[in-house]
This record gives sequence, C-alpha cells and structure tokens, in this order.
Amino acid sequence: MPITPLHLGPGAVFKAIGGRRFSFVVFGLAQFAMDLEPIGRFLGGSNLLHGPVHSILGATIVGAIVAVLGKPLGGRLLRLWNWRLSPRQREWLHVETRLTWRETAAGAFVGTYSHVLLDSIMHPDVRLMYPFREVNDLVGIISVEKLDALCLALGVIGVLIILTVSFWRRKVHQG
Repeated sequence: MPITPLHLGPGAVFKAIGGRRFSFVVFGLAQFAMDLEPIGRFLGGSNLLHGPVHSILGATIVGAIVAVLGKPLGGRLLRLWNWRLSPRQREWLHVETRLTWRETAAGAFVGTYSHVLLDSIMHPDVRLMYPFREVNDLVGIISVEKLDALCLALGVIGVLIILTVSFWRRKVHQG
C-alpha cells in the first residue's frame, strides 16, 4: 500500500538513537517522495507499481533531492508544528526548527534506503539492485503481517525512548 505510515516506525528508532543528528521530518518527506512513483503508476493505470525509483540507485537519487529540498521544507513544517502547539504542549513537544545539512541528509538517505528495503520484502515488483539485477531476493523473507508488526513495534519503541529522554532532560533542567 503506498504511503504506509508503518514505514515511519523504523524512523522513530533512528530519531531516538540519532537525536539531533537525524531529522525525522525529512525522513517522513523521503517516505512520501519514494511513494510518488507507485502513486503515479497507479493513477496512470500501470500494472507495475514499483519501478526504477524503488532500487538502491533510485533511492540514492531521490535521497539527494530530498536532502536538498528537505532542509527548507522540513524547517517550515517544524515551524508549523510548533505554531500549532498550546503553551502546555510546548513544554513537551516543541522542536528545534533549524535543520543542519547533516541531519537533513541522514533523514533523507535513511528514509529512502529503508523505504526500498521494506518495500522489497513486501512487493515482488521491487528490484533492489536495478539496473544490475532484475530479481528480488528479499520478497517474502518474512510475512507482510510480521513486517507490519515489526515496523509498528519499532515505532512504539522509538517514541517511548524519545519521550523517556525528553522527560529525563526536563527533570534534570528543572532541578
């Protein structure tokens, strides 16, 4: 299914581990950018939903584009996020809006590469090594249900780590 929110689960763990060295918002933009190919193909009536973009080479190209566009766009999205927070929510949920190139690139490339990896497990038409290899050796290595459960579990774990660290830092700063 295009634009699955479950792809964001691993991103939450990367954010929990990477902190300010990883942009979750750019990771999300990378997920969306990767799914533009199957959405366009679906709307165009194609039987093949995953083409050249869903390969390591395609993910590298899309990752580079998302890294360049993700810095200004991600900053705008983060400012919008902060603007919508109530004063009480701001205590916990306010985020830094200035993105560095390093965290932007990390979010973009981890986003596109993880997207291709996850899709190659669940979609037989993904060609991870295209144009060098036409076979998808990863399809079905685990069931789609288990893959979805893993992504969901990683999301929960990532959010719990992020909230725990945020709570601990808040307590330390308060005294």
